[in-house]
Amino acid sequence: ELSKSIGFSVPEVKNIPFEVTSTVYTNGWNEFAQVEYQGKSQDEAVLFRKARRTDDISGDYNVYEVEEIANVSGAQVTLKGSADGYVLAVWNADGYAYAVSVTKKITKEEMLQIVEEIVKK
Repeated sequence: ELSKSIGFSVPEVKNIPFEVTSTVYTNGWNEFAQVEYQGKSQDEAVLFRKARRTDDISGDYNVYEVEEIANVSGAQVTLKGSADGYVLAVWNADGYAYAVSVTKKITKEEMLQIVEEIVKK
């Protein structure tokens, strides 16, 4: 339904490191698609955004202690967080901007697993 209303394909996010109890789909003013996956507790949430543009669409403009680039199936993904985990991944591919953010820090491997599923679609 969200893909139809926004006019481009919006993939489901997989490999979320907690049990998802609810999912909220949002068409952000026909500018971006947003899907929020909520877990059992308030600190368990994954937010995914996709838009037809190439700038950062995460809405997170914090400065992070750790920022690194990872190659995920050909996409250059910027990972942001701290020494004890990551909270944000942003990248561009095929004219679209993507962002995945989490409320509770996750490992680099967990973040890359989430991103890889999206990049492969």
